[in-house]
Amino acid sequence: MISKLKSLKDHQGFMKYFKNTSWLFSYAQSFVGLFTAIATLGLDGIVVRELVKDESRRETQYSC
Repeated sequence: MISKLKSLKDHQGFMKYFKNTSWLFSYAQSFVGLFTAIATLGLDGIVVRELVKDESRRETQYSC
C-alpha cells in the first residue's frame, strides 16, 4: 500500500492533476467563505425584527 502511494507521488501526470484539483478546491472554498460572510451581515437584525413584529412569537425562545 505504501509503495503504491510512493509510486503515485513520483508519477508526473498524477501530481499535475493533484495540484490542479487541490488548487480548485481551495478556490471554491474561498468563494463559499466570502459569500457566507456577506450573506449573514444583516441577517440577525432581520430575524429579530420579524420575531418582534409577530406578537404570538415574542415569548418563544430560540437557541442559536
